[in-house]
Amino acid sequence: MQIRIIKLLLFFTNNAIASSMAIIDIIFYFGGEYKNINSLNKRIGISNHDFSLHSINVKKNKFCKYNKNL
Repeated sequence: MQIRIIKLLLFFTNNAIASSMAIIDIIFYFGGEYKNINSLNKRIGISNHDFSLHSINVKKNKFCKYNKNL
């Protein structure tokens, strides 16, 4: 039973960190500070084991009406 409780806490912590990072990027987006957006043109993940950050670069979609000019 203790193992399940620990796993749930780790997932909560991981989700809380990811949510905080997303909110910061949203604030930068609406503030027009595009150069400060951490997830611009990439996907960011957080490891459940050691909370290290991982990123995968993504090509910009030139046909997207929301971010083609970023």
